[in-house]
Amino acid sequence: MKQYGGILKLVCLLVVAPLVIWQATLKSTYGLHRENVRLQQQSRLSSPLQPSSASAVKETVISEPLLSNGKIMQVMAETLRTHEVSVMNYRPEVVRAEGQNSLYLGTLTLTGRFRELVKVLHETEQMDLSVKIASVNFEYDRTRRNTPKTVTCRIFLEQIEQQH
Repeated sequence: MKQYGGILKLVCLLVVAPLVIWQATLKSTYGLHRENVRLQQQSRLSSPLQPSSASAVKETVISEPLLSNGKIMQVMAETLRTHEVSVMNYRPEVVRAEGQNSLYLGTLTLTGRFRELVKVLHETEQMDLSVKIASVNFEYDRTRRNTPKTVTCRIFLEQIEQQH
C-alpha cells in the first residue's frame, strides 16, 4: 500500500479535488451566469422599451427668481418664525452665467436647536420651490458652554434664473 500512496494522492488531487471545488463553489456561479445570459437574450428579443411619461426627462422650468433678490427669505419667514430659528447670514452669488441664464448659489446660515433646524429643512423641502438644496452642514461650538445648545446650520441652495 505504501508504494501506491503517491499515486492515490495524485488521483485525489486530479479527480476528487476538482469535483469538490465544482460542487462547493463553481456550480452556483455557473448557474447564475447561464441565467444571466438567458435573460440578456430574452431582453434582446423583446421589443425595445418605449419611454413612458413617468420616465421621461422633465423639462426645466425657469420660474421667478428667489435667490438673487433674497425672496427666499420671505418665503421661509413663516417657517423660521414658527420654529424659532434665526437667520445669521444670507449670501447669493452667481456661480455660472450663459446667455440669459445664470446659476445662483445662495448660502443661508441659520441658528437654533437641532430638532427645529431639521424641521425647517423638512418644511422647506416640502414647499414646491424651484430651488434645489445642494448641501447642508451642521456645526456645534462646544467652547461656548454658557449659551443654550444652539447649532449652526449652513444650507447651500441652487437655482437657475433667467435675466430679463
